[in-house]
Amino acid sequence: LADGRIVRIEGADEDDDDDMRWSTVIRTGEDHFLCGKGGPADTADTERICGRPLGLALVKRSTVDPRATSKQQQDQDVLVALDTLGLFLITNIYHEESTAPTKRILATHANGDTKPFHLLNAVQQTPDGSLYITETSTQFPRRHIFYAAHDAHPTGRLLCYTKANGVDVLLYNLYMPNGITL
Repeated sequence: LADGRIVRIEGADEDDDDDMRWSTVIRTGEDHFLCGKGGPADTADTERICGRPLGLALVKRSTVDPRATSKQQQDQDVLVALDTLGLFLITNIYHEESTAPTKRILATHANGDTKPFHLLNAVQQTPDGSLYITETSTQFPRRHIFYAAHDAHPTGRLLCYTKANGVDVLLYNLYMPNGITL
């Protein structure tokens, strides 16, 4: 959500739609009082603090986490492309009271880059476990994407994450890639 939360629908009963409700799985950033208050343009400039999940994928932990233990091989987790914060792994999404969901950063920048990601957007996993990610702009965050459109320079990229190599850039100079389907 725009306030940085990952949520799921709970209480859905086939016979009673009135019992459905949003349940927070985890916050992707801080729980700041301004989270989600800046509107679509993020006028409060909170996305860098609160997070803004734009791309989500359900993955088996063993395919993306170099630290996964043999006990965790089949665990299903959520991979999140957070616009400016990076690529995150959310574990224990089907938590019980004793094991709350946790988040861990997998990458904040591509190999060879010194600057962090500016606008990660979509994420898609292939059968071999590779993750393909679009970065809409390397110059502008989401709250300033209007400037990227008017700038008319191709600053987007196609990225590939593997647990062995981290994030590699596959294609440079793309015009605002905003999604990916394989």
